[in-house]
Amino acid sequence: MSFNVGDTVGDYQILGVLGQGGMGAVYRVRNLLSHREEAMKIALPAAPADSQAAERFLREIRVQASLRHPNIAELRTAVRVGDRTLMILELIEGESVAVKLKHGPLPFEIAFRVTDDILGALIYAHQHGVIHRDIKPGNIMVTPRGMIKLTDFGIARAATEDRITQTNVAVGSLHYMAPEQIRSNALDERSDLYSLGVTFYEMLTGRLPVQGVTAYELMQAHVNTTPIPPSQVIPGLAAEISEVVMKSLAKSPGERYSSAQAFQATLRSALFGEQATTTLILPVHPDRPQHGIQSADLQRIEKHLAAAIGPIARNLVAKAAHHHSSIELLCQELAGHIPAPADRTAFLRECGVGANTKPGPASPSTGGSASATRITEATLETARRALAEHLGPMASMVVNRAAKRVRSAEELRDLLAADIPDEPGRQAFRSRFKI
Repeated sequence: MSFNVGDTVGDYQILGVLGQGGMGAVYRVRNLLSHREEAMKIALPAAPADSQAAERFLREIRVQASLRHPNIAELRTAVRVGDRTLMILELIEGESVAVKLKHGPLPFEIAFRVTDDILGALIYAHQHGVIHRDIKPGNIMVTPRGMIKLTDFGIARAATEDRITQTNVAVGSLHYMAPEQIRSNALDERSDLYSLGVTFYEMLTGRLPVQGVTAYELMQAHVNTTPIPPSQVIPGLAAEISEVVMKSLAKSPGERYSSAQAFQATLRSALFGEQATTTLILPVHPDRPQHGIQSADLQRIEKHLAAAIGPIARNLVAKAAHHHSSIELLCQELAGHIPAPADRTAFLRECGVGANTKPGPASPSTGGSASATRITEATLETARRALAEHLGPMASMVVNRAAKRVRSAEELRDLLAADIPDEPGRQAFRSRFKI
């Protein structure tokens, strides 16, 4: 059964085709009663002889229908039309991580945010007894407002296992399969963590951790080949982050993180947690004289940069310091690693670089007047709730980090708004963040 634009299926009118795959097509539809646009997926081909497979799939639909999480694409309902089962899903505007990766590796801030949000979704799903089984860039959507959505929950488990044994193997999925999944062993939550680790590795480096021309070579690589640590592929990537990725890619499930919570906690600690030492260790080049930037200045610069991008700052400062003798040029280069314009401006100001960079008692937005609103815990909680509409679970960390760098609620609002990529989103955030 296929549908054409303009056809009506039950209470839904077909508006267009969103995509096609091995399991059927996904259509953009409009509900004729509510006028809400949604996605309709032909989720199960006609298979009257395999009633058990059909029943397993229907059970998966019921499980996904129970999931309600901001980073999980919502299953609205499921309907039968003829011999097909159709899924009516939340319509997600935007593009997949797979599409973004066509242009190369993602900025670290985006790769971290995607991974952190998907871990939040997996924590929720795993607590509800649901294992995704098909984590990959093509199943992760990024909306224009920066929201991350995990899609394609509930794909029949039998279909995933069959891909490995059939002659027409879906090689695209094999790139992200855990070793135990390839061996057709029992799966648990740690299989999802491996697949997300592969995705995180690819977002950071622009390449897959294991390679293979044929399906057999890929399967053998997942089972036997230890990937090159991402810190050896991307100069300047913090060793702590590289270690997090490598642990998620352990061949044995017992050597990976025990849960999505553990994965997320370790990742956040590597990026935002306190460092074991505050001393900046700079590698010495034997053939190059030491530059004129003092160690105290480098430590100060590292501290300001770490406030914007986390522990990776140490590596970036150490690397850049070897080819700069000017603090201004050094800070200008380092500012290029900060994705948010407001954070870049704040970093340069704190480093004393630029025309208007000397920190003063008050910012232009407050003018140093008594009208500036003091930041309270209630202010922070309001900011977290407002920003969560755009950044999801990461909002709390972003708010806490920003609050250490401003002097008033007005400055906090302006700094947080700059993290939202589109003007309508920034205006919506400002309206929700009442001061």
